[in-house]
Amino acid sequence: MGTLSIPKFFSDEAKILLKAREDCIAIHHSDIRAAGNEVEIAVRRWLERMLPDVVSVGHGHIIDQESNISLQLDCILRDKRHLPTLFTAADGTEYTPFDSVYAIGEIKSTYYKSSKYIQDFSNKLKAIDSNLKRNIVENTAYGGIKDDSVLHHILLGSSEPYLNQLFTFMLFVDSGDATTDEIAEIYRTTQDDYLPDITVFLNGCHVIKAAIESNAIKIYKYHKQAPTEVTWKIIPAPKIENSEATSEGMHLGFLYYCLLNHIRESHLEGPNPTEYLRDLLVVSKSKIIPIDPQQSNAGQTR
Repeated sequence: MGTLSIPKFFSDEAKILLKAREDCIAIHHSDIRAAGNEVEIAVRRWLERMLPDVVSVGHGHIIDQESNISLQLDCILRDKRHLPTLFTAADGTEYTPFDSVYAIGEIKSTYYKSSKYIQDFSNKLKAIDSNLKRNIVENTAYGGIKDDSVLHHILLGSSEPYLNQLFTFMLFVDSGDATTDEIAEIYRTTQDDYLPDITVFLNGCHVIKAAIESNAIKIYKYHKQAPTEVTWKIIPAPKIENSEATSEGMHLGFLYYCLLNHIRESHLEGPNPTEYLRDLLVVSKSKIIPIDPQQSNAGQTR
């Protein structure tokens, strides 16, 4: 029997995304938007293939029970078991119920400083937080089994206080003109609550909140849960001697780990279609026409 080299596997997977970018540039040349759209599709297909079967990968808008919608999102990870999309418009635009969403992300082929991608995504996250609502699912088994602990919360075994937290991420397939100084400045000057939980520059580094301890690094995958003294860290992939690992593969693998761990510890109760579509269910009692049951012919004579 053989063994699987996990670093080599993710290095090969990263090559697929890098090649998709190169092919798009070769086809579209200077059309950055068209090339970017093709890379988005390649990354969504990769996520669909890699993540558990319960996850559907799409894009478009999030919609809440009050019909508030988010801005356009490149990537929406949603629960396939309940209602992954409320509907899809004729032009292909997807509307995903907020209660079905595991995570949202932005995918870019190349980082360009002038495009302010991170700041723009931060503004989208702020708008979602301000304008869209969904009920928080508390983990009734958090901190140990109690009298009011729900069985499926116990069986899930999540270490998180809430089971439907929204995980947010950004992925740049190429670092472009990014520098560590510029990235640090963006993170210093952008409102902390609305930064993505993780930002990955595939051929450069990833940015996440972490605490450097004596012999380890403690990662906070939900950055809002980190203690106030914990700061953002820019983490390049280490060079490992005599390894098949590449920096692209290591960064892609770490993003996959964060998404997988988030999904494993999440529980989405799913949307109630009645709440989302109640505006269609309005009727006027005065306009209702009853249909009386047919008169029985029993006992009648000719």
